[in-house]
Amino acid sequence: HVTNELTKHHTEVDGEDGAVIDVSALSKAALAKLADAGDAMHLIGASLGGYGFFGEEMEYYKEALRLKELSCQGNIDKSVSASDTLHCMGFSMDNVGKSEEAIEYYDRALEIRIECLGQDDLRV
Repeated sequence: HVTNELTKHHTEVDGEDGAVIDVSALSKAALAKLADAGDAMHLIGASLGGYGFFGEEMEYYKEALRLKELSCQGNIDKSVSASDTLHCMGFSMDNVGKSEEAIEYYDRALEIRIECLGQDDLRV
């Protein structure tokens, strides 16, 4: 199933008719569209957070992360874009005073960035 905690991996998603789709069978173009949709959801979430709608912001970030995870076939450990969303989720949790949850998101984002970019990259 698609919905998960922070780091569970999967390769299947329910289709519109309830059928299970093997994400690994999708074309590169279809996977790229999922990534683009994830980026769009991320930006909507960021906009909502800017106006103080933190609950809605997190919902969009969760959907963004789900789409980004699908686009890389469940392996978000190789996605800097997913780490950006996780980082923003941490920032959102900080904004509502949930520091413990924020740290979990920040830590996961950092792990991915180190994995993808290396310890010495400025974005880490």
